[in-house]
Amino acid sequence: MEEAERKAVHRTEVGVVFADRAMLDIIQAMSRKGAAFRFQAGGFSMHPAIRDGDIITLAPLGSHRPGRGDVIAFTPQDRQKLIIHRVLKAKNSRYLVRGDHAVTSDGWIPGGNVLGRVSRVERGGKCVFSSDRRVRNRFTRIVAFLYLQWLPLRRGLAWIRRRVKSVFIGK
Repeated sequence: MEEAERKAVHRTEVGVVFADRAMLDIIQAMSRKGAAFRFQAGGFSMHPAIRDGDIITLAPLGSHRPGRGDVIAFTPQDRQKLIIHRVLKAKNSRYLVRGDHAVTSDGWIPGGNVLGRVSRVERGGKCVFSSDRRVRNRFTRIVAFLYLQWLPLRRGLAWIRRRVKSVFIGK
């Protein structure tokens, strides 16, 4: 095995761990073939919906076009890295995305950079999210609903705060 290959893939007691670039190559190949891909999530940008260590299943898009609330896997334009974040807006095959735990959005992602959508999340051997609505549990439905309502709710609270401030402070 060459030195670069040794750095890209190494074996552990629990399985095979891939470097970011090798993992991205595998996911891109699976996406082109139209096959789903299962792997362990790393990071905290999608907490609490997807936690570090959860098992994610990425499904190819096929005829499905991501919409508001869907969680997609994509590569940003400026670097070769896999990112999984939620769609805030979809417009003309472009997607405005942001992690649930992030403060700012990732900007608009072209449809060609989208590798798939998260179709299932498992935690501790149990399904905590599935794109099949019959499998979703109550907690997942509540989190998804509150997440989609957060921006309008935040705008409404800001409006109330400005009104109260203008009445009591006179500004």
